[in-house]
Amino acid sequence: MTSPATLVLVSEVLPQRLRATGMAVTYYVAIAVFGGFAQLFSTGLIHLTGSPNAPAFYLIGCGVLSLVGLAMVPETLGRKLS
Repeated sequence: MTSPATLVLVSEVLPQRLRATGMAVTYYVAIAVFGGFAQLFSTGLIHLTGSPNAPAFYLIGCGVLSLVGLAMVPETLGRKLS
């Protein structure tokens, strides 16, 4: 939630009564899953492949997953936000 685009996206997608809770829950779940397990996944990928560059695949996978999620967000242009 460090970029203004993320804050705008969340405020457009969630209704007003859920914005604070929705932003907090999504942020901390993402930090726990992707940040908390990053070292485990990176170490596992290095041991599995034998390549020290293997953690790059983890980053690429996270980026692709983010793009898929972004593609699923509905367009709000012209819609009145609640």
